[in-house]
Amino acid sequence: MKITAKRLELQPFSSPQLNLFVNNPKQLTRELALMQELKPLSSHMKKVYHLKETRIEEEPFSLIYNTYFAIILKEPRIMIGSLGLNGKPDDEGIIEVGYWIEELYQNRGFMKEALEAFLHWILKFNEVSGVNACTSDINISSQKVLIACGFDRIYKDKDLLIWRYTSL
Repeated sequence: MKITAKRLELQPFSSPQLNLFVNNPKQLTRELALMQELKPLSSHMKKVYHLKETRIEEEPFSLIYNTYFAIILKEPRIMIGSLGLNGKPDDEGIIEVGYWIEELYQNRGFMKEALEAFLHWILKFNEVSGVNACTSDINISSQKVLIACGFDRIYKDKDLLIWRYTSL
């Protein structure tokens, strides 16, 4: 399963691929047929990937809600970021998305393109009625991506902003 956009491909990591990212990024680079070797994860992100891997093993039918999607530039074939959900939809059908993109690829429309493709795909699932995202009040670039994708700011708590997208 892949999600495609004009310049990008979004590919979900399987549980074994999350494990490879933590323990052997060189092997994952080869498996994904990337032209540039993946950078090793920080110790914090290794813990996060391990948690995602555990969730997938506990609920294999909930892969899309518990994994990350690699954001892969089609040409040259390079992973430039990722996005993922923070679990299954709540009782109202709301899910939370998080994302990052390599600094070299920021401010070039890649994150907007990836997020739009992802939103179009995920909102086809009957159990999903909306998507939330969180940003800090100083992360202007991320706020611009969310606004460009049609998110509305719905809540502010100190330095945290909550955004929601509900329609295509």
